[in-house]
Amino acid sequence: MKSIDLSIIIVNYNSTSDLLRCLQSINEMSKKPNFEIIVIDNNSKDKNLLKSELEKDFPEVRILFNKSNVGFAAANNLGIKIAQGDIFLFLNPDTLIIDDAIAKLFELIKTDKSIGAVGPLIYDSEGNIQFYCGRTFPNPLTEIFKHSGIAMMLPKSKLFGGYLMTYWDHKTTREVDLIQGSCMMTSRAVVEKVGKMDTQFFLFGDDVEWCYRIKKAKFKIFMYAPAKIIHIGGKSVKGRESTTYIIGFDSMYKFFKIHYCEIAGSLYRISVFLMFSLKMIVASLFKPRLHFIYLKVAMWALGMLKVDRANLIFSYKGKF
Repeated sequence: MKSIDLSIIIVNYNSTSDLLRCLQSINEMSKKPNFEIIVIDNNSKDKNLLKSELEKDFPEVRILFNKSNVGFAAANNLGIKIAQGDIFLFLNPDTLIIDDAIAKLFELIKTDKSIGAVGPLIYDSEGNIQFYCGRTFPNPLTEIFKHSGIAMMLPKSKLFGGYLMTYWDHKTTREVDLIQGSCMMTSRAVVEKVGKMDTQFFLFGDDVEWCYRIKKAKFKIFMYAPAKIIHIGGKSVKGRESTTYIIGFDSMYKFFKIHYCEIAGSLYRISVFLMFSLKMIVASLFKPRLHFIYLKVAMWALGMLKVDRANLIFSYKGKF
């Protein structure tokens, strides 16, 4: 029996059809390290279908069913706990591997111990590059540029387009601050040094926070352009977009508070409230359907919304 070199960990939540396509794309690679695939299911509604489909078409896949939706970070940590490989690939179910992308990432991280994490060049389903695959660490100012629309208007500016590095076409390999968690490869040695994913980050922001600790430990992080994947995105949260939108803000607030300071977190909430109060006024005139979403964000910034992360719903908190 061959030893396992690579453990591919996939967290699934209501994405069975996407997951099956993802697994098929992995099987179609011509060049493969010795790997195992571990699926952690976060109490999907279709988990019985998932189980039967995996048993039929992918019997080699190890699957663990959680009794509740424990979140992305916690589920990945469970995968790490049972993984046999010394290299880990954290992969979203709604991704498709192009050519031998996994093997390319594996060869790079295996041969250079200074690399703490590496990710591929990521395209969306229409062939557009997702600039989130290689970016800099956020701060309250970059968030203002992003959500105010300035970053989109001046993408070639290193100041205003700094967070997503939109001044760089992302078609070449580059050392970056962070890569997207939809496809992130790291090693057991790195995890043992910096720790597992922070479970405070239920959905979104976990990749930002983990990369921050990896960089702080003096490891390098690369976006490796020869490795390419497609990330479809959004299927597991379909119909709950406004709630996940707010969870994204909440995760960024946590990141600033944990790794910068309480003041940075407070400034972020204030800036979000001011920006989205203004956007709410503009939306009421030109895009009424967005008005209610912006209102929710402003209410979150004031501490008026309580988010049930496991069920992706929110409720009025009743205090400012």
